[in-house]
Amino acid sequence: PLRRRNVMALTCVGEDAQFRIPKKGKKPFKVFLPAAVTKNNAVIEFPIARNKYGAYDTICWYLEVIRPLFAHADTSPFLFPAVRTPGRSLNADFFAAHFSQVMRAVVGLPSVSTIPRPLCASSTAG
Repeated sequence: PLRRRNVMALTCVGEDAQFRIPKKGKKPFKVFLPAAVTKNNAVIEFPIARNKYGAYDTICWYLEVIRPLFAHADTSPFLFPAVRTPGRSLNADFFAAHFSQVMRAVVGLPSVSTIPRPLCASSTAG
């Protein structure tokens, strides 16, 4: 599982992108975190392929519909661009607060953003 701060800081542009988006087709997304940015100093690398859990389709939806809504998405190297500051990633604490608020208000579950980590880990394994 990835830590919230690592996810918010994922880059998706360039040769050294940490979140690699296939150029065409339905090939898997690839995640690569160098040891220097992980808590245990170990490389994290895995694909996200189409499966019954829908993570791949959710990421496609995010890339096509949601990410372009960020004001600086076109020029940001980050998968999750900052709301107001060009060249920065979305603040992990800002994301966590809004995620928890939506989970309570829309889904009806008290939640923190760390709960989905095991769910995400199991969905990428299948």
